[in-house]
Amino acid sequence: MIEIRKSYESNVFATESESSDDLITVAYLSIRFKSDASRHSIEVLANAGKAQYADNTNENYQDMLISA
Repeated sequence: MIEIRKSYESNVFATESESSDDLITVAYLSIRFKSDASRHSIEVLANAGKAQYADNTNENYQDMLISA
């Protein structure tokens, strides 16, 4: 599954003063493999996400998770 989201944040740093707004694009990728073996089975899941800020590029991030 691939998913792309765009959002607007009016206060990126969650401060009471001197707030900074930005447009954020986040892309998600999820892959799942599950065997159908009757005796032994395995399931592997991989997720990845990447956020890209339009102005505050120092806030960009990447996340990844692999489980079995």
